[in-house]
Amino acid sequence: MDKKTKGLIFTIVTAVIFGLPGLFLLGMALIIILSADAAAELHGDYAATIVFFIFGLILISLPIFVGYFTLRAPPKAFAESAPQPDHES
Repeated sequence: MDKKTKGLIFTIVTAVIFGLPGLFLLGMALIIILSADAAAELHGDYAATIVFFIFGLILISLPIFVGYFTLRAPPKAFAESAPQPDHES
């Protein structure tokens, strides 16, 4: 397998392992925020909701970073044998 195929497989695996639970946590946080019954039950304590929201964002961002760093093209190096401009006037 070449490097790009391995990067794509690794990105898909991290999306399943980290992205889906992250989406679940974000959904739970949004349900708690938008639900009036849950807000009355919590008595104004939104600490769990904030933790769900932040942890969900972190879990969703992991596959994005993995995909970016594994699938991007390496920067092209400048050729050392390229002609240098002559600065003599």
